[in-house]
Amino acid sequence: MKNNHHIILPLKGLDHLQFGQSIDQILQDFGDADQIDQIEETEFETLVLHYNEDKLALFFEDYGTSRLACIETQNEESVLFGEKVFKLKKDAIIALMLKNGYTEIETEEEEGEERLSFEDAMTDFFFDADQLIAINWGVIINEFGEVEVH
Repeated sequence: MKNNHHIILPLKGLDHLQFGQSIDQILQDFGDADQIDQIEETEFETLVLHYNEDKLALFFEDYGTSRLACIETQNEESVLFGEKVFKLKKDAIIALMLKNGYTEIETEEEEGEERLSFEDAMTDFFFDADQLIAINWGVIINEFGEVEVH
């Protein structure tokens, strides 16, 4: 994949990756992943493509369609609403999300790691102390392989 920067687009995707794209489209455009994991749930499977150099994981939900449903990044060059988000502290991230209209905030702490969630953006920020270590954002893919719009 090898992209120098990542523009995070809540509810849409990343740069030119769009939620709802097929796994075949992603592989055709970006090449083979460094690692592939399969997570089996009771109702569906999730296939995860890892692009190590980009510090990126792409999650595909499979109801027979394998559509991009979620992205996780640990890339320090990631940009959210014009800001290099990994350089921001938690309070600044909250202010940035509020400024851009996302207000449904939840926090949870587990094993020393804190998760800051914006439910209306379907975005989670993971912190170790006050340092951002990962961002995960996505959409809901229905049984027809379509992005559900709320």
